[in-house]
Amino acid sequence: MKRGVNRITVALIVALTLTFASLGVTPANAQVSTGSVSGNLVDAQGAGVPSASVQLTNKDSNQIFTSQSDNAGLFHLAQLQPGTYRVEISKQGFKKVVFDTIEVAVGADRGLGAIKLEIVSWRPGKSRPGFPGADSARRCE
Repeated sequence: MKRGVNRITVALIVALTLTFASLGVTPANAQVSTGSVSGNLVDAQGAGVPSASVQLTNKDSNQIFTSQSDNAGLFHLAQLQPGTYRVEISKQGFKKVVFDTIEVAVGADRGLGAIKLEIVSWRPGKSRPGFPGADSARRCE
């Protein structure tokens, strides 16, 4: 008698599993409402520039997001609301790089690619652009 009950239970479980599978039941996916910005900071020789400051400013809300490049020169800022951002990249000894209008879209990474940081050149007796207090920047669109 137990054998007959076990067979019926197994047959019922298999039938229900196949029924639900044939209905195409799939798990619900979470909706994405943010985007991200990433890039690779390199010097003139193509080597990664670590510990550079990366600042994004949302042009509509003036909200600021900051990060630093990793040991390979890579940076990634995630969970950004869609909109237009200003990106400023700086590191002592290099000229500041500014992207004035970077668009961030829902569900997308706005990759800026390899960004070449230029070493500050200066002569004795002249101001040293690119160092704290100096105002020099390379603007990019």
